[in-house]
Amino acid sequence: MQYGNSHLVQRLICDLRGNASILFGLLLLPIVGLIGLSIDYARAMHAHSELQEAADAAAIAGARLPATANYNRHEAATKLLAAGLELTSLSGVTSRINASNAEVVVKAEYALPTVMLGLMGIEELQIKVSTGARSQIENGGVACLVSLSETSSDGLHLQGINQAAADNCWAWVNSSSATSINADGAAKATAQGFCTVGRTSGAAHFGPAPYTGCAPMEDPFAERFASAYPDTESCTKTNVSLKNGIYTLSPGVYCGNTILKPQAHVTFEPGTYVFKNGILEIQGQASATGNGVTFVFEGPEARPIVRGGGHRYQGSDRG
Repeated sequence: MQYGNSHLVQRLICDLRGNASILFGLLLLPIVGLIGLSIDYARAMHAHSELQEAADAAAIAGARLPATANYNRHEAATKLLAAGLELTSLSGVTSRINASNAEVVVKAEYALPTVMLGLMGIEELQIKVSTGARSQIENGGVACLVSLSETSSDGLHLQGINQAAADNCWAWVNSSSATSINADGAAKATAQGFCTVGRTSGAAHFGPAPYTGCAPMEDPFAERFASAYPDTESCTKTNVSLKNGIYTLSPGVYCGNTILKPQAHVTFEPGTYVFKNGILEIQGQASATGNGVTFVFEGPEARPIVRGGGHRYQGSDRG
């Protein structure tokens, strides 16, 4: 009887050992899963950081360019993203880059192969990043001459021996015409930069050479113009003609043609000038100067014209 009890106890101990083994096996799976999760999570965080840094640098590289065609921004961002990824352990990264003169956006995605989580059927972790950088015309630069027409063949035109200078700002043309920026003769224009949606003719007349394929610029003076002159029906002056003398003009609405004839030297006081349904013409040996001025050309035929020998103003155009 005593022997029989001893035998039962030994069998019970064996049974308990078997249960402990089963229990340990059941606990081992979540333990391994937690360890695997922590290891692969750390790897994923590191990969995300590398991918984000590369994307950020690429977006900044595209956005920091001076005013240029969108494809130049795209190319700069693409090249720097590739260069940045070469410094990482990431391979097989897919990306999408949208670049314009308004913003450069870089999105990238990477499938991280798992180490421990693969034991649980999770073969990879998807890592995605997105970043954007706002473009600038030139590190805080501004556009002081903007031609808004999308079809004009003479968005910016120089001829004869005209000289135009706007060394501290940009000239921007929204026209898609093949001659949106053009010049002939001995005319010369300098600025911080020139940018057009379309193409140029006589690019050698401009310094620096104009960029083509630029994104259209929204009217930067729309709100200012609307608040300054909410109603342009009334005319401050009509058909102004000045010659052989020194003159000062004040802001207002100039209807019809405003013509500066030979030897007319005109200073425009600071403010907004609306040239409505007519031209501002600067003829040979005349000059127009002004600081802090905005010239608004309203109407299909409203535009500035500088004849041979005329000296163009330095200011801001909207038309």
